[in-house]
Amino acid sequence: MIESKEKVRLHWIDYAKLIGVWCVAIDHVYMTDMVFINWILSFHMPLFFILSGFVDKGASTISDTLKKGAKSLLIPYMWFYIITYVWWLLVTFRRHPELYEHNFIEGFIKPMVGMLLGEGYHTSISTMINIPLWFLVALFLCRLIFCFFLSLDKKKYFGLIAINILSLVIIYLRNYAQINLYWSLDSAIMAVPFYTFGFFMKRFIDKMDPNVVSKIVLCVLFLVGGILLSRWNGFVDMNTSNYGKNIFVYYVNGVVGAFAIFFFTRIFTNMKSSFLIYLSQNTLIIFAFHLIITGWVKTIYLFILGGDSHANQVFTPVESAVMCAIMILISVIPIYIITKYFPFILGKSKISPKKI
Repeated sequence: MIESKEKVRLHWIDYAKLIGVWCVAIDHVYMTDMVFINWILSFHMPLFFILSGFVDKGASTISDTLKKGAKSLLIPYMWFYIITYVWWLLVTFRRHPELYEHNFIEGFIKPMVGMLLGEGYHTSISTMINIPLWFLVALFLCRLIFCFFLSLDKKKYFGLIAINILSLVIIYLRNYAQINLYWSLDSAIMAVPFYTFGFFMKRFIDKMDPNVVSKIVLCVLFLVGGILLSRWNGFVDMNTSNYGKNIFVYYVNGVVGAFAIFFFTRIFTNMKSSFLIYLSQNTLIIFAFHLIITGWVKTIYLFILGGDSHANQVFTPVESAVMCAIMILISVIPIYIITKYFPFILGKSKISPKKI
């Protein structure tokens, strides 16, 4: 059976998502190579928001966006947080029983407040158990913001122009005044320009279909450009709304880095790997559990080397990349279990098992 052109064309998105979640995991492994870290941070979250905007058809109403977002993002956020919270309780109780014996607030109350606040970091009143989950909350809000301003004018896009300009102003002022906007609202606002870019990218990226050699050259050029920009702009982090030295360079850098990935994956546009697509279709699960699984991989790796598995060991970029690749392969286990037996975790009532 021959696949339609549409399905074949979208394989590059699957591969881009998989590379993106791999980069997110690499970023969460202890490293000292700041050049590498800053480059990873410059594009891995912009990549996801650009892809989310790319697949947004712009036809949903605000109410539909709210319902779909609550089902596909907030419900998984809640379940993934609860699951990892239970895991956190078991692990920390075994290692630090005094945390529960003498401080009920630190052990039980602050983690629950952390789930309600939806931030990707700890605050004076909360503890975030699964830090990467901030992305689900931010994406939910970003889609709502985008949908609302798109609905104001779907022909000339005055609403989108306004919110993108306003987003830059808000993020600049937020960093200047060091004001924290809870529930990852600041991260969502920061992501709006990337989401908007992805929405309009679908209009021209299909026309950008050079031969394989040209794709490789463009990939290398965007890769080098992204590294140079990230070295100049310094440390950035969408989670904390840190755009580095220059807010405009941050957005250019995010797009340039994402395009390096896009041209790389578009080399394999006509290559279908059922296994990689299976993983990509479940990046949400990988995203939610990668800290736990990577922790296991690091422990085994340090045990083999004879190191202290509980120490904050620093790894090289190569070690981090390999460990995170192994983590993605191991993620097949929770992916299979959740999709087959517990689909409600993903906000779905029934899922047909997919073959690997």
